[in-house]
Amino acid sequence: MVRLTCPDTAQAMLIAESFGTVVVDSNSIRELHEARDATAKSANDARDEDLDGPVRYDSAAQRKREFAADMGIQSHALRMTAEGAVAAYGHVIGDAWKPFDHPVENPGQSLDPKAAEAQMAALG
Repeated sequence: MVRLTCPDTAQAMLIAESFGTVVVDSNSIRELHEARDATAKSANDARDEDLDGPVRYDSAAQRKREFAADMGIQSHALRMTAEGAVAAYGHVIGDAWKPFDHPVENPGQSLDPKAAEAQMAALG
């Protein structure tokens, strides 16, 4: 599903070139996340905390286009990260990754009204 919704390498390059943003090194991102603890702060040299703030935009339409481009690049980078993690799983475990499928004990039973109320409250 991620491959169908996130930009592939060619589209990410086109977005970066069209909007003058950083060109993502897809293969390096993917390889970096194979067999690596990406959640450790000490292992992450590419933190965003030192980046400059946003620049002034010309119009609302331009802001929306640039936001869409940024989200496309980010989703592509996350896709490469996920693919690296899945490949690492295969190397470590020796078997292809499969999503967890929790069997439903009572398939006809709906969510408890109290639980639904708590969920709605959490959403605002």
